[in-house]
Amino acid sequence: MGLDLYSRRKYRHKKFVYLLDDEEKTAWIAQGHIGRGKRYRIPEFVIVDGERYSIESMEIGDCCFAGCPNLRDVVLPEGFEKLMIQSFMENPGLRHVDLPSTLTELGWENFVDCPNLETVILRSPKKLEFNRNFGAHFQSLPMKDPCLYVPAELVGQYREDPEWQMFKRILPI
Repeated sequence: MGLDLYSRRKYRHKKFVYLLDDEEKTAWIAQGHIGRGKRYRIPEFVIVDGERYSIESMEIGDCCFAGCPNLRDVVLPEGFEKLMIQSFMENPGLRHVDLPSTLTELGWENFVDCPNLETVILRSPKKLEFNRNFGAHFQSLPMKDPCLYVPAELVGQYREDPEWQMFKRILPI
């Protein structure tokens, strides 16, 4: 079953901090800063001391990728289940986000102060609930006219839900 979050050892590599489970050879991304990168794809594994640790694709921690002004595109691989609080906040250059079908939870204010966000692709086969302020801190910083893409059978549910009405365009994937 693996170790819990607090019994994992920290491993720093470049500008990322991983929490490693040496028993199961899995890792969680605890913190990261992508620097000048414009496009970022979450890795499926990390090599530590010559051994491969699979990224345990469950969640991205609080503020994990916050404040990366050059970040333009984010693609999360299948397996990720949760975006915790403010995971991608304060990224004015962020334009496109592609979230996997395995995502089950959106934490608070994940895309706060990302005023140029244009496209969010939400592949989850079930309608997700999210806590207010998806994209603007207390709705004080309006986003451009972002487009939300969801599975075709969920378009109506998203359009009817007041929490998702900040997306004026909700279209099928």
